[in-house]
Amino acid sequence: MKKIIFYISAGCMLAMGACRDYVDIRPKGVIIPQTVRDYRLLLNNVNTLSASYGTSDMGSDDYDFNTDPALQKSLGESTVNIYTFQPDFYRQDVDDGEWNTLYKLIYTANVVIAGLPDATGGTQQEKNQLMGEALVHRAFGYWSLINLYAKPWNGSASSADPGVPLLLAPDLNAKLDRATVKAVYDRILADLQAALPMVAEKPAVKLYPGKAAVYAMFSRTYLMRRDYVKAGKYADSALAYQGDVLDLNTIKSSPGTLIPRNIQNPEVILYKTAFNAYASAFYSQELLTLLGTKDLRYQIFTGDGEALLGIKGRIYNGEFLAFDTRDVGPRVPEMLLTQAEARAREGKAAEALGIINNLRRKRFEPADFSELTAATPAEALKIVLEERRRELFSRAMRWFDLRRLNLEPAFAKPVTHQFGDKSFTLEPNSARYTYPIPSRIMMLSPEIKPNQR
Repeated sequence: MKKIIFYISAGCMLAMGACRDYVDIRPKGVIIPQTVRDYRLLLNNVNTLSASYGTSDMGSDDYDFNTDPALQKSLGESTVNIYTFQPDFYRQDVDDGEWNTLYKLIYTANVVIAGLPDATGGTQQEKNQLMGEALVHRAFGYWSLINLYAKPWNGSASSADPGVPLLLAPDLNAKLDRATVKAVYDRILADLQAALPMVAEKPAVKLYPGKAAVYAMFSRTYLMRRDYVKAGKYADSALAYQGDVLDLNTIKSSPGTLIPRNIQNPEVILYKTAFNAYASAFYSQELLTLLGTKDLRYQIFTGDGEALLGIKGRIYNGEFLAFDTRDVGPRVPEMLLTQAEARAREGKAAEALGIINNLRRKRFEPADFSELTAATPAEALKIVLEERRRELFSRAMRWFDLRRLNLEPAFAKPVTHQFGDKSFTLEPNSARYTYPIPSRIMMLSPEIKPNQR
């Protein structure tokens, strides 16, 4: 079997700009894709195509690294910097692996998009499927980057706010000027629109984007733009293609053996793994109180840090159960929560709470379940957002939700992290809700301008 390999020399981390020269277009022993089958193999690379973001959880109000001095001593420099909201996360001689990972994903998608039309063999339908998948992966990469390294969407201001370099061809010598936030969002939406008629209705594996994944990414995109009508509409469409929710009652007796792997989980719409595996992510008391001990999500997915690691605090247990890195791609419950949020914002309190209660029935034992009620749409919205936080903890979504909700006075909140004897507070709408552009990237590509933090 042919093996498809694309690489840059060992000193270049596949971050656009980390190396200006592509080493050899046909290096010895490396096959350049020429057939449709070659491109299928390229898009089967789970290590590149499923890799994603994940560090954002550490800056949110879900985490607390002040539970034990031993925990603080064990943390790496960049983790401490993110947790304490420092101006920079990485030294100039250290790569930002998250930035590199996402641009490597985009580069691979661009290789497929550029070369596939001239590929030999295969049917037009097969070409369309692969083209659609590559477009969705590229859209996912840019969605991740724009919500980490650029300001939150803010209407007309987004036409001027700097976004991220928008690279649409596999050109390692391209200049890395930052496109605007609006331009990047426009490209995400255009890629998803182009992909929709091409991808399969029911893909063979969850690494392959299908129609549910396209609609889910539309929903995520409009949610971050705070266009809640469209976010809800596209969540509806995603759920029409995939709507199964795992009943946690069916796995509570033995989660370590019964919980499905992410790649097989019926809730997973598009398989994307966190950049950082953090079994030792300790939860804040605020999150634990919100969950409550009778919630099966608490019972199954959190564990006693002292028993598991010898460190005090409550820890994420998921990576001990299935030895699976956290999944951060869109899932069915996320779409249900977006659907409910849209209904609540439209004033449909009863409908929103109906969606939430149907989800919660599969998150509690029957004896512990009681329906939530709301007297007003505003109360319903508060309940929906609280349930979103419960359901999506350790899915790396809380940071993104804080960014968008801080623009609403009713939900804006400061985040305070204690580290040793010092306290660090991130105010609502702070410039530090935008990740710093990696110093190493700016050193190698001076056309990239920094974020003001």
